Amino acid sequence: MKRLLLVYLLLLMAGCTDKSKLTTKDNDIWLIPKDKILNPNAEKDNIPSIDSPVFTDLKKTILQDSEWVYMYEIDTTVYIFPLSVLETHEIVNAVKNNFFYSVTYCPRTASAIIWNRNINGHVTEFGVSGMLYNENLMPYDRTTDSYWSQMLLKCVHGPLIGEQPVTFSMVKTRFSTIEKASFNGKVLKDNMTKLTKKVTVKDDAIHWYGIVEKETPALKQQVMLMKYDQFTDKNSIYKTHFGNMDLIIIGNKNQEFITSFLLTSETVNDTFRPVKNSFPLIMEDQRGNQFNIFGRIVNGPDKGKRLHNPVSFSAKKWAWDAFYPSLVFFLVK
Repeated sequence: MKRLLLVYLLLLMAGCTDKSKLTTKDNDIWLIPKDKILNPNAEKDNIPSIDSPVFTDLKKTILQDSEWVYMYEIDTTVYIFPLSVLETHEIVNAVKNNFFYSVTYCPRTASAIIWNRNINGHVTEFGVSGMLYNENLMPYDRTTDSYWSQMLLKCVHGPLIGEQPVTFSMVKTRFSTIEKASFNGKVLKDNMTKLTKKVTVKDDAIHWYGIVEKETPALKQQVMLMKYDQFTDKNSIYKTHFGNMDLIIIGNKNQEFITSFLLTSETVNDTFRPVKNSFPLIMEDQRGNQFNIFGRIVNGPDKGKRLHNPVSFSAKKWAWDAFYPSLVFFLVK
């Protein structure tokens, strides 16, 4: 009896092994259908990521007015990632003030998002695996050799299987919108290749902005979609409730941007109105706080505080359909 009990305890302990200690040799489990992975034998890093990024001042940068750029604010500095550079390298690993992050971009699905590279207390780098799921980028992390799905927002294979990365949303717009903007901007240079791709985007299908609802036991995961041309030529502000989130959505057809912020119990009853012709300022509240496009209060009694984004990014409509069949369309009145 004691011997049987010992065997049972050993089996139980084996079953409770921390998944972070597993290796891909011990675990061939995938959270996605393996037969739907394109390029399963691809060579890693065949597309070189930028691991030592160099940024230049916005005022010294010359890009075509029509080029798409992605922006993210760290502290009070805006970091700008031109589509031409992201098309060439797909992943950028960077660090600022002990914030380790990666920008990942998938040319096929036209989706871009920021990942926190500090996973479970360990900083990693992401690389281009060469594999695609639903024709979408599958980064791998170089520390554990785990594979991730960008639009699924999850590790799908390897020691970190099932982990969901902490992600951050970027603002997407044209270079013409920001080249004369009054902010401290730093633009990513391609310091690895002599020529970057000349990107001409004609496909209107990329103009779908989605807000992803996190899956809970009570709620089935879904996405709310909206198009850039749904908005007017002036900043338009809408409050809405989606899933378990109270949201404020701001868009401008002329300046070609959409962004959204989470409202808390302290802000859900606030009144917001647009600020005209003052980009990157986009709105103000009833207390006189003025918010920039990243949700930070730059003027007013609560200067320095900020609203936070839900999980959100842009992608082609067919890509949203492939990953999130439960779509809700946000209709601007």
